Amino acid sequence: GQTADGIVVYSRGRPFKVKPIDQLTVDIKLVVSENWDDICWQTEHPELKKFPVPTIDKLIELGADTLSTVFVAEVSLSTKEVIRLREDKSTGNPDRVVDYIISCYRKDEVYGSRSAWSGRCLQVYTLINKLFIHYLLLRHCDKVLTLLDLGSGFGGDLPTWKALGCFVVCCEPNDKRYDVLERKVKRNNQVVTIKTDMISLVEDLLQLRTSADSSLRESIANKRLEFSTEFIPDVVTIVRSLSNLTTEEISYLLSLLQKLKANKIIIITTCEEVVSNWVSLGKRLTVNYDQGYYKVTRFKQEPEKVVVSYDTGSGKSEYYKDYLHSLNILIRLARDNGYSSKVVYSEDYVKECFGLEATNDNPYALPCVLDIALILTRQR
Repeated sequence: GQTADGIVVYSRGRPFKVKPIDQLTVDIKLVVSENWDDICWQTEHPELKKFPVPTIDKLIELGADTLSTVFVAEVSLSTKEVIRLREDKSTGNPDRVVDYIISCYRKDEVYGSRSAWSGRCLQVYTLINKLFIHYLLLRHCDKVLTLLDLGSGFGGDLPTWKALGCFVVCCEPNDKRYDVLERKVKRNNQVVTIKTDMISLVEDLLQLRTSADSSLRESIANKRLEFSTEFIPDVVTIVRSLSNLTTEEISYLLSLLQKLKANKIIIITTCEEVVSNWVSLGKRLTVNYDQGYYKVTRFKQEPEKVVVSYDTGSGKSEYYKDYLHSLNILIRLARDNGYSSKVVYSEDYVKECFGLEATNDNPYALPCVLDIALILTRQR
């Protein structure tokens, strides 16, 4: 099937993204001076350094935010011109990916994402990942007129919100992610973005009626006046953000959402039981996009982080994650705060919707396959 970035084909039951020669592109980091009077590529790759730098007028034509000075440009290999600015990326392609794409171009070969087993180019799997939340909203929610998204990142779920036609209040505390998110929704009257953490946003929403001077109220009123004094979401989504919270913080967040009268909460996260089972079966697990797919040898929960050990083939390394919560504990926390739980496994969703099954010979085992979705329904 045709996508916005190449063509997806199937080989032995596996999807691959391929690009004809005339569609081959590379992503290069671009830096503009503070006064916007000078532009240069930020790359050490000798081939990319030779590419002509776009003009200021060209950047503005492509929608560059003049308050920013760093961009990632997608450049055509055939014309050497900038096609678009990548708002979804903060870095250019790694040198080894650039080398492979350029070699395909010179040999007049079709570029295929098989190379991405050791890279980060499997956009078809990113698409599967993003469709998971859409699938859950359609399958498990009666109506979605208003939505609260806690931890929105770069705004990857914006297409889902737009397709549903719902009014969204969302938050993101990270500076870089929030800047990208805000630019994406600048002209969207259906989405309000707040630069804050999850717990603080819900606390502020609870104070909308009583707070006389509220920047949150003003932000909502600028787009939908009727929600400026009370916002009760039909659905709350927390997509891959729980790893930033301790067990105590999750319990407090759920108690706040209960007070907000949030009837449905969809949590997508990775839990201890799924990862443990995956490792015990000897299945392949992606632990570092920059370095590729490595087989996990063990993982250990420590008080402040999870230590995942994996085999690179030439030695051992370790990957750290903030918190890896137990599914049973999450279900208990939900019950203690007045919510019933239903579990949906991402691996089952991928099998049902795409007919794909993860094995060591078919390593589509991106982190999304290790996800579970917890559908919480308010009981009181």
